[in-house]
Amino acid sequence: MSPLPDRLPPPPPEVSPRRDRLLAVLIVTVAAGLRFKYLDAGVPYAIGVDEPQIMERAVAMMKSGDFNPHFFDWPSLTIYLNLLVASAAFLKGAMDGLWRHLDEVGPADFYLHGRVLTAAVGTATVALMYLIARRWSRAHALMASSLLAVLPYHVRESHFVLADVPTAFFTTMTLWLSLRAAERPTLLRFGLAGAAAGLSTSAKYNGLIVLIVPLCLAWCSTGTLRGRTRAALMVGGAAFVAFVAGTPFALLDLPTFLNDYARLASIFALDRPGEPGWSIYLKHLHLAMGWPALLMVTTGLLLTAGHAISGPHRGRALALLLFSICYFMTMARSYQIYGRYLMPLFPFACVFAAIGVVALTRLVARLRVPVFARHAAAAALVLFVLVPPARASVDFMLRFGQDGTVDLAYTWIRARVPSGARVVIEAQALQLPGRVYDVVQVPSLIDRSWDDYAADDVDFLVASSAAYAGAFTEANVPGDRVAYRTLAARSEQVAVFSPSRTVQGPELRVFRIQR
Repeated sequence: MSPLPDRLPPPPPEVSPRRDRLLAVLIVTVAAGLRFKYLDAGVPYAIGVDEPQIMERAVAMMKSGDFNPHFFDWPSLTIYLNLLVASAAFLKGAMDGLWRHLDEVGPADFYLHGRVLTAAVGTATVALMYLIARRWSRAHALMASSLLAVLPYHVRESHFVLADVPTAFFTTMTLWLSLRAAERPTLLRFGLAGAAAGLSTSAKYNGLIVLIVPLCLAWCSTGTLRGRTRAALMVGGAAFVAFVAGTPFALLDLPTFLNDYARLASIFALDRPGEPGWSIYLKHLHLAMGWPALLMVTTGLLLTAGHAISGPHRGRALALLLFSICYFMTMARSYQIYGRYLMPLFPFACVFAAIGVVALTRLVARLRVPVFARHAAAAALVLFVLVPPARASVDFMLRFGQDGTVDLAYTWIRARVPSGARVVIEAQALQLPGRVYDVVQVPSLIDRSWDDYAADDVDFLVASSAAYAGAFTEANVPGDRVAYRTLAARSEQVAVFSPSRTVQGPELRVFRIQR
């Protein structure tokens, strides 16, 4: 086995033909269009399930000046980024005459601004993807960035104020800076790559796994043991400093941080019953990319594994493989399995897919067939990979932009329910303005009885099929949901909003408590 090279060869010249520049701009423009379209859908009454976790804390910091989130289920960087955006939006709103004091605003006023931030970060990730894959070739860059631009999971998550898309951005930035450092190894460059890994960790704890990339390239790209050790220490030290910069109260409020992290880690360490996590995540990858792209990812993985054994780019190939395998297996062993947890892995998967596609197109180019036939075959392969995820993204956008049951229920309540009414809402079905109504959110309406609601002066109940399932329609209702019918029998059902082929969302029922 030949020794590892002192450094990676530099990328191809950055000056690309005008056509490639235009294609790159077009890809990023398409990515922006898919991510910025319909950002206001559901704001502020049908927001994502975890969006309040970030926005409520950001607005609380803005109002109180207490920058301790008192919450470490997630690190704090995404909260602070949204705090900056919300503060700028507040000042702009004040200049436009929308409000004169912080008491006049709440989280609902800033969800759209937070979503704009996420969409911008998601679009920037696509641009970074082009710069990364450019280190292979222009064809790799166009293919990898095109695939990430239309990837439905990335498109979808770029519409919400969550930490997953920012984590993927900093993970991708870590890969880009690490490759740059490997091309021209200096302590400063490896320090920047380590800092990006620290910011990824400060966006979400699973971002720590990307530290493998700069450490691997630092070890492979310097010639002496002393040089490798110094580069690795620089990576680790910069990562720690960047993490603390993004989540300073991990040190300043150490007991709360340790307790929250220990509780979270103990949940993730539980044994999962049923289908193994790796199988579920493979299904998520299939849903996100389509089987043609997933086949190309597998092809690219195998080719990269070969490059990790021999070839001039062994360090780069090894970094890609180690991160991808370690990340996938770590997430697969977790008790909690969600498709959005794969977000940091998708850019790496797009690189593998591009490697597979370009390798096959180069094989086609060697066939003794007319040039037109070779070009047609290559174009067909690219479309074969891109069309399924692109179609899924368009389908998502069409559904996301339509009025659903939550939109209809919100409009009805605002028109029919008087201000000051006390409304109990089940399963986070929708959000109502707290300055207009006395709102109580509960996991399940049947946790309390009709007498309890009457005694607490509740005026309306909002039931969601996400909790009651078929309690109002099925003949044989499980015993634990019979209480829904008892609750409904003593109340007046004033509205029902049911899903259909053109209306998405859970079924919602509104009941009036008559005393």
